[in-house]
Amino acid sequence: KLLHAQLLLPGVSEITRQAGASHHGPRPLSRSDGGKDQPHYVPASCPDLLPGASRTQRAEEGTSSMAQPAGGEQRSPEQEQKAGEAAAEDGSATKPHSPPEDVSAEREAGVGERSPDESQDEEGEQEDKDARFKALKARGSQYLTHFVDGGVSDLEQPRHRLMLVMVGLPARGKSFIARKMAHYLRWLGFRSHVFTLGNYRRKNLGAFQSQGFFHPDNPSGMEARQRMAELAIADVCRWYIEENGHIAVFDGTNSTVERREWILRRIKQERPRLHVKTIFIEIICNDPEVIEANIRATKLCSPDYKSMDPEDAVKDFVARIENYKLSYQTLGTHDDHRYIKIFEVGRQIVGNRINGFVPGRVLFYLNNLHIIPREIYLCRHGQSEYNLTEKLGGDSNLTEQGQEFARRLKAFIQTQSDCESDLCVWSSTMRRAVQTSEDIPCVQYVRWRAMEEINVGVCDGMTYKEVEQQMPAEFAARQRDKLGYRYPRGESYEDLIRRLDPVIIELERHRKPILIVAHRAVLRCLYAYFAEVDDREQVPHISIPLHTVIKLTPRAYGTDEERFKLLEGDE
Repeated sequence: KLLHAQLLLPGVSEITRQAGASHHGPRPLSRSDGGKDQPHYVPASCPDLLPGASRTQRAEEGTSSMAQPAGGEQRSPEQEQKAGEAAAEDGSATKPHSPPEDVSAEREAGVGERSPDESQDEEGEQEDKDARFKALKARGSQYLTHFVDGGVSDLEQPRHRLMLVMVGLPARGKSFIARKMAHYLRWLGFRSHVFTLGNYRRKNLGAFQSQGFFHPDNPSGMEARQRMAELAIADVCRWYIEENGHIAVFDGTNSTVERREWILRRIKQERPRLHVKTIFIEIICNDPEVIEANIRATKLCSPDYKSMDPEDAVKDFVARIENYKLSYQTLGTHDDHRYIKIFEVGRQIVGNRINGFVPGRVLFYLNNLHIIPREIYLCRHGQSEYNLTEKLGGDSNLTEQGQEFARRLKAFIQTQSDCESDLCVWSSTMRRAVQTSEDIPCVQYVRWRAMEEINVGVCDGMTYKEVEQQMPAEFAARQRDKLGYRYPRGESYEDLIRRLDPVIIELERHRKPILIVAHRAVLRCLYAYFAEVDDREQVPHISIPLHTVIKLTPRAYGTDEERFKLLEGDE
């Protein structure tokens, strides 16, 4: 189970990586290890994963160690002889451990010797295996790699994936939650995608369908909607296999037991080449104000009602909801599948048979999600002494220009109406961030160690020019893969994203305006989440200028952004 959990952790790509290998790729070590190389963990039940030894060598080592007396004591020749005689008397003597026999005669006769063709076949198999491993890495399956008989499985081996199926009446926020979940999982490093049934209907049947199309007693409408579901499921399975997807979000009403059972049967038809764990997520909301607000905020902008009078569109959509209610069956009354139920915009959440790393993360994430708009201000600390000298890392103080920015930041925040009485200030624990933020009036001031700058390891105190001159291989590796590159005894952006996961969860839970004073790499990761930057390779290249405040306002279907330059100055 522990090995399985490690395989699902984002960034864990090579459990069997040799000791002393390059730091450039993700490794299964947390930041608590201090950045030092640690022995690779291998479960006792999986000896074939031990690096640097073949199966036969390990078997011989195990036999040798078993032959030794308990406690590591060594017998004298007289004791060995007496023990052998005693064993011979009761018939339980075993052949003593002896060195390998001379097989030179057998080799001369050709016994046990491999032919050149056999050796070439084995070398070819190893080359094929290496090629398959590289293909798996290139296709992004590092988080779900399977190990079979001490090696990486073939591409034809069954793939274990996850599908999150949305359930609920229209205008309950299903699409919003589906989009947020998929983006959060992509931010963590999983390949996730939303398949929306409404898009299939609009593409194949036309944008507008009157409310009668959705009546359960309309056979042609029911048949057409079922065809759209079949097209969507076929695309899900194709995406899993051809694009090596990890987590699909199936966005639709899926409001009857019959439809949900069909989804499970259809997915099982893909076995044995594809194994999919399915979790249903039901959104239940009976508050008429929330429902009407959702209709007016989202549905009136939908292509379904693009050229329709707003009031007529609201009436038609309300009638559509009533048609769905005629056949709606909530989860748990007629089935006992894995599910999560969210009541009244997060006031209550229920999980049934939810286990595993990713399902647990999804449940925890949904438990903290809300749709209340609030402002999030992101800014770097003021100019520091290390900024002037272009050095990496360190814990230096602010320069005079940095102190001027701190004063201007305080004055700017006081002009923001939403920050008058409810502002919370979060900063990292580093000196330059604390000196920038500590004088700003707020109702709560929190210093996060998780928001410290990326750990540059042995490069701390060096400039990029010095790294290029003294460590050219490291400099080139970072240029090739800035997202996955890990500084020697330090961190990568992948590590930093995992470190910031608790910060994201707390930001989603929070309902008051927040000012975050941190560092460039940290703010790049946080900005990528709220701005929904789906290409993770672009995260290390996001522009976060010095002495600039970025104001983000997350909303139901996107994030508003404003930027304010408070002080001109060099990076």
